[in-house]
Order: sequence, then structure tokens, then C-alpha cells
Amino acid sequence: MQYETSLLDIVYEAVFSTPTFKLARENVDVLSIFYQHLAPGYLVRPSDMQVSGGTALSDVKAKITLFRGNGVLEVATDRFSATFTNLVGERDIETIKDCVTISLSALAEWLPTMTYREHVIRSAAHLSLLSDSPSAADDFLNNLMGNKMAFRAEGFGASKSHFGVKADFENPEEKWIVNFDVFRSWISGNMLFANSSAIYQGDSAMKTLEDKAAHSRTVFNSFLTTIGLEAKV
Repeated sequence: MQYETSLLDIVYEAVFSTPTFKLARENVDVLSIFYQHLAPGYLVRPSDMQVSGGTALSDVKAKITLFRGNGVLEVATDRFSATFTNLVGERDIETIKDCVTISLSALAEWLPTMTYREHVIRSAAHLSLLSDSPSAADDFLNNLMGNKMAFRAEGFGASKSHFGVKADFENPEEKWIVNFDVFRSWISGNMLFANSSAIYQGDSAMKTLEDKAAHSRTVFNSFLTTIGLEAKV
């Protein structure tokens, strides 16, 4: 069945091997370094930069907001994360990769000896099925699963039941694992939610950001193709 990706959210995380204790006294310095790297290509206003602290080390954060709130870069004591929401096309994906690449360069300047325990790429896609059926998502999932579930909705006091697909794939030698979760959207009966999480250990075979991004995308698209979903060209 053909589909169109109506919306896409992506999160990238780089988990530090050890906590960055110096963030508590250098959070403003972190913002300055990130600003110097980002400002030549992206608008970063003073109101877009925040620092926070608290009684726990985990409360200390330096954050930069981009694209009117659709992008958030955050440095915490245990990780760097980049969250992007409401992506609508290939150009947005390339912009994300550029922002993450720039951010990793800023991190390398601030933490030149830091090593990473793992890198994670999470995506959440809204897939609109190209079907006139108001129950296209349920029809697709029931057909995929063979409609052999023993559960009966009445037994739970429900009038309808909806099921999804979950799968994990891993390569211990190359040190990566990718998991998927596909289920019916509550927004529309002909839409699916497809979530994926790709985890790469610090010394995985996927060395660069480009390697990880290309790999996670290839596995994601291959999985959708395998279960019978085809992107509209």
C-alpha cells in the first residue's frame, strides 16, 4: 500500500561516557561556543538561549531554540540532544543534519577529550495511507497480522480493538540495534504512526553522523517496504 509522510519528528542524542561536571560552571560558555558555530548559518536570538540549574547535577542544562520552536539543541551533564519537529520534506532533513553536524563541532571544541557511550536517532512519522477506506490503517494491520489475535474487544469492555507491529533488528558485531513500532493513528483511520529508534554504541561500525543517518534511514525504509508499505514517488 502506498503512503505519504505527512509529518516527521526526529531526535538525535549523543550520550557521554562520563558526566560533564564542568557544565555547572560553564553553561554560559557552552551557549557562546554554540552561538559562534550556528550564527553564520542560522538565526539565534538572545531569547532563544537559556541556561538552567538546580540542586541536582542533572538539572543543569544549556539550551538553544531554533526555527520558532521546531528545533531544540540541549546540552545536559550526561548527553547532547537535538530535537526537531514538524518536518515536511527532504530539505528539512538536510537542514537537521547540518545543525547536528555543527553542534557536534561545537561540542568537540568544548569537550575535546569526550568519548561517547552511544548515539541514538529516533524518528516518529505520520504515514497517510493512500486509500479511500476510512479504516485503511486497521485493514492494513489486520491483514498483515493475519487477524489471528485471540483477544476479543468485548472481554475488555471495548467495542473495537486495534493492533500494531513491533520489531527489533540488531547486529552485535557492528554494535547497533534498530527497533520499530507501527500502529494505527488516533488522528485518522487511514493514518499510521511509525516510530523507530536506532542505537549505535560509541565504537560501532557506523563512525560518522552521515553513516548513522544513512543507515537508520535505510533500515527504516526497508522495514516499511518489507511489511508492504511503499512511499509515493
